Amino acid sequence: MVAGFSLLTGSANALWILLSLATIVTSFRLKDGELTFGRLGRRTRTVPLTDVVSTSLPTPQKQRLKAWNGATVWLRGGYTLFLSFSVLDNARVLATFLSELPVRSNDNIEGSLVRSAVASTMVAQALVTCLLIAIGTVALLILGVAFHPNPGVGDRRLFLALGCVLLSLCAIGFYFGVLRYWIGCVRWYRLDGRVLHYRTVLSSSISQRFVDELDSVASHRPTSQQAEAGSWRLLRFRDGEQLKLHVGILQNASTLYEELKALKTRNRIAKGRRPSSIFGSDHPMWQAIQPHLEEGEQVWWIGRPVYKKLWNEMAAEVVFGLIPGTIGLLAVIAGTTVFARRMDASLTLLVVGAFFTLIGFWCVSAPYRYRRMLQDTVYAVTSRRALVIAGFTWGPQVAVDKTTDRIQSITADKAMYYEVVGRGRDVVFGGEWRKGRKGRNYWGHHGFLAVDDRQGAEAALQCLLSSDETGC
Repeated sequence: MVAGFSLLTGSANALWILLSLATIVTSFRLKDGELTFGRLGRRTRTVPLTDVVSTSLPTPQKQRLKAWNGATVWLRGGYTLFLSFSVLDNARVLATFLSELPVRSNDNIEGSLVRSAVASTMVAQALVTCLLIAIGTVALLILGVAFHPNPGVGDRRLFLALGCVLLSLCAIGFYFGVLRYWIGCVRWYRLDGRVLHYRTVLSSSISQRFVDELDSVASHRPTSQQAEAGSWRLLRFRDGEQLKLHVGILQNASTLYEELKALKTRNRIAKGRRPSSIFGSDHPMWQAIQPHLEEGEQVWWIGRPVYKKLWNEMAAEVVFGLIPGTIGLLAVIAGTTVFARRMDASLTLLVVGAFFTLIGFWCVSAPYRYRRMLQDTVYAVTSRRALVIAGFTWGPQVAVDKTTDRIQSITADKAMYYEVVGRGRDVVFGGEWRKGRKGRNYWGHHGFLAVDDRQGAEAALQCLLSSDETGC
């Protein structure tokens, strides 16, 4: 076990060193707007200064470490260079010059994978791969026993089935633990107006797509210890192609996502329908909205959550509550009948049974609790913002719960990035990370939960985002 752990650790460290050495610049020359550089084991290359995406100078903490005292330069096409101040002459002068190059506007967003973040991810995946290789080796040995002419065992089919199952588990684990992370992962990108140039990790060529070809732009925030750094943004085109923007390892991934989301929203506004009515005091929910309106603010849409749309959440709680509830009832019955003459055992069973029964009762009462929670909730879209009164926080692994702020006001600049999730059930404007067990982070949505008229809400939001207060 010690030898295997040492092998895993050594392989991870070797991979880290190789990734670091591959980016170190050994020589350079700057002349006539072109940068010529050489790297370990590679040919000399020349690029124009316009190919320099960004330059990161070392922090004061890294300046104290001789090995990390240097600047990282990202080039167009997804290439990374490391200029070591301690071993490369005039490296600091070059890094300072490159960092002062003109910054591009938002119409020309560009970025590539961050070397250190990629190395950390690959080291973790290398450990997973080594573990899967060990399991696969055992599976091959088991298959060898099954196909041996004289195995000296009973039924060969048992060894054959066990070996196939282990190999299948290794293949599935490698796909979900390693390969799936890199499929569609963007290595480098550049957004020129409405044209997206990109290069994926598993592709050697640069592709171009128009922003108008985007079918959806969504964010995925799985449960992890990295919180936002462990999330990614998914770009889906009309022909089925999907691209991943990993926030933790890709430069300006959030900036690109926000720009694409804004462009997509503007296209939707231009093609979408607009609400034609303005709600007033004749609406049954006007009394809940009116105290929170500003002077001159018009209400274009009012809605509320639908109780039946939350049946999945309620059913899950009810089913979960049946388990401790049943255990608690059985313990109470046993304490009052079978063990009634033994005071110590009877008292213990009664206390434990009552505790589990209360847990089960709380979970089984979910339909009643949800109905009470939804009573005061009102959604609205006005000429200036979106309003959530007595809203909720919810998510794939976050139970539906009331937010700490009774009134949530979402301005147009934040509503620009709204998403429709939950199979078209919810309209999300953002959210928050919540700490869970073992330091893991869970994402909770904020917005219109189980909204009654999603299409009407979207139409009002499109009108709000059009910045035309009189057009609705």
